[in-house]
This record gives sequence, structure tokens and C-alpha cells, in this order.
Amino acid sequence: MTNEMTAKQKSIREKRISNLIPYRKGQSGNPAGRKKKEDCLLSCIKEELTKAAPNGETKEQLIAGVLVDMASRGNVKAIELLLSYLHAKPSQGIDLTSQAPLRIEFIRGNGNATD
Repeated sequence: MTNEMTAKQKSIREKRISNLIPYRKGQSGNPAGRKKKEDCLLSCIKEELTKAAPNGETKEQLIAGVLVDMASRGNVKAIELLLSYLHAKPSQGIDLTSQAPLRIEFIRGNGNATD
């Protein structure tokens, strides 16, 4: 067997090379990107919640009903959970306009701190 290509192999190679189009500068080869993979457990839970319960409701509706019933009976955890879903908790603001000096301390491997 020789290292030289046959005429057929050369023509196939030339066709492949002539078919290649280089990307322009800044152009992405995959602009949409790969779709994000959904967490397996999360997708399994979502699937189970959409299934019908014995009474005809979905399991999600059944759980929501039980949660509301528990909250109406005074279960504090159920009330907190319902309120957290119905009314978002207020976000805590961080004041970035402070004029206080910033001190950065580096701690070395031996435990000694340096400024």
C-alpha cells in the first residue's frame, strides 16, 4: 500500500475542501447554542404533578388544595409558604454609595494577615 492518494480520493478531498466556508470575524458557528438540559429530578417532578389524581384533579391542584386547607387551619409553615408564593418577599437593598474606606485583608497559608 502506498502513501499516495488515488485520483478518486483526491477528487473527494477537493470537493470537501471546496465546500468549506470560513466564518467571518466575530461570527459564531452555533449562534443559538445548545439547549439547556433540564434537571432530571425537576422534570420528573413536573411530570408527576401533571398526572391525574384519583378524584380527577391534577396532583398539583390536589397539593395546592391541601396547602390552602392547612393554612386556613392555622399551620404557620403553610401560611408562610403560601405568602411567599403569592407575595414575593421584599428584596434587601445594598448601599453601594457608601463613602466608608474599603479594607482588603489577605490571609496567607501560615495564618498571618497582611494589608
